[in-house]
Amino acid sequence: MDLSGRYSSYKREGFLIAFLFLFFLFVSCNRETNRDISSRLQRWDALLLEHPGQVSDSLQSISLKDLSRADKAYFGLLKTISDDKTYIDFTSDSLISEVEQYYNDHDRTSFYHIRSLLYQAIVRYRMGISDSTVMTPLKDAEKYFHYQQEQSPETGYMIHYYLGEVLTGNSQSKLALPYYQKSLAFAKMLKSRRHLYDAYTGLFWCEMIQKKIEEGKRYLDTLQLFAPLSVDEKYALFNALSVYYDSQSETIKALQAKKEQLNLVSQLKHTKEFFRLYLSIADRYHDLNELDSALHYARKAVSHITDTTYIYNYMLYDKVANIAEGKSDYRTANTNRKIATEMLVQSIDHITQTEVVELEKKYALVKVENEALKTRQHNRQLIFLLVIMLFFILLLVVNFSRQKSLQKLKVERYEHELQESVLRGEYAETERQSLQKQLELQKQILSTNSVFLQHYADQKQKIISLSTYLRGKNPKISDKLDLQLVENQKHLNLLTAQLFSPQKLKDLLNLKKVPVCLNNNECLILTMLASNVDNAQIAALLNTTPESFKSRKNQLKRKIAHKSTDSSDFSLLYDLF
Repeated sequence: MDLSGRYSSYKREGFLIAFLFLFFLFVSCNRETNRDISSRLQRWDALLLEHPGQVSDSLQSISLKDLSRADKAYFGLLKTISDDKTYIDFTSDSLISEVEQYYNDHDRTSFYHIRSLLYQAIVRYRMGISDSTVMTPLKDAEKYFHYQQEQSPETGYMIHYYLGEVLTGNSQSKLALPYYQKSLAFAKMLKSRRHLYDAYTGLFWCEMIQKKIEEGKRYLDTLQLFAPLSVDEKYALFNALSVYYDSQSETIKALQAKKEQLNLVSQLKHTKEFFRLYLSIADRYHDLNELDSALHYARKAVSHITDTTYIYNYMLYDKVANIAEGKSDYRTANTNRKIATEMLVQSIDHITQTEVVELEKKYALVKVENEALKTRQHNRQLIFLLVIMLFFILLLVVNFSRQKSLQKLKVERYEHELQESVLRGEYAETERQSLQKQLELQKQILSTNSVFLQHYADQKQKIISLSTYLRGKNPKISDKLDLQLVENQKHLNLLTAQLFSPQKLKDLLNLKKVPVCLNNNECLILTMLASNVDNAQIAALLNTTPESFKSRKNQLKRKIAHKSTDSSDFSLLYDLF
């Protein structure tokens, strides 16, 4: 190699080293930035239990565009937890569902995946949902939680407590009881007064619903030992006391407990359906035959209706009507009875429509499941075709590598024979014989490769057809398939350039020299034509369609036809067509 060539080579190497240095410097800086954000999120996570409000404020300082996908998922998880612990009303589960999907795809069954499943259920439960879309993530979280070697007592408490809550809300208190007992065990491990109070409250309601009054009384006595109590805890305790006193027919004590609840309403952290409280007070005055007070609180219950679509609102008006009849106030009774009747009719219509909608949802769900099964079958077929294609590409790579090794061996052998022929004065004869052997070997290798090339072309067309077919149904898989085809084509282009070089064209046709008017692609096409590669294989190697290749071939033919009279080399090239 001359000095200028060496200088160019060193210059290229210098540029490459500089580029790699800058690239790794950029990646390192970016990693430092991501590591800093991740450590901040972890610090805030540790503060969530005791200072959720501060964590919520801190999360607002994070710019989502600066986060990696993993940090975005972690951010979404922390935001959901802090919103729950600061009593923010949830109107959608889209954020936590995206978080759960990320961990399901990238870190399945991990501690973060378990928490995302737990809070996906909590968000939906707080939105008023209590069906399988709440129970399923909770049961999955419970299953994955038991696989953990190091179990978080806080997470264990939350999972089992909400399993008890949801089951109790679905009138399955007997099934809920063991979950509340497990949540109590985790609360004792945590030594968390708040968690202990909530667990004992859940156990009290489970026993009372099952009419196990004595067991419920023991839990109620335990709750009364807690001090000091927050406003919300006092409200829940007086509610429990009123129910217990009702079970003992102590109506006056039950009424007093309800009035204590009423005094706490203005201090509660989050709103409740207070019409139920007023209705309970009205019921107890009615039981004591104090109809004026009963009517007063029954009207307050009606005035505090927040959800006008609630199907049992008619019962409130019916209650007012009954109390008014007891007072011989028939005008008030008739007015409220009429309203109750109209609302009852509307409720029946609403229930009917709801049942129809549920049936439609079930039908839609079955349809979606069928579509999912079809998509899964298509994905299996796609994977099978990809495996076959990769197998053929591997064969091509191995074969081309073998050809390259043989070519190197031939060159070494040729040089050795050339040296010997110079010493014996037979250089010309040895060169001719070596070239002849080289050409014969080249043709044998090309003949062998033609089988692989034909398979490659066929598989490529099938994959392209499948990609087009899946484009509308599963764009992600179609995109991955297209990227794989592009990557395969790059490797094949390099191999093709080595296999069908301009020097091989010169050797195959015994040309004096390759015409300078031909570019690399034209030389490539001519070399493949000289090697008896058919049009479909050439089109596959050039990453084009057979029709497009025919057009290029005709253009090249016309170009050579114009030059065919200039030299015998052009005549030899023209004969290839």
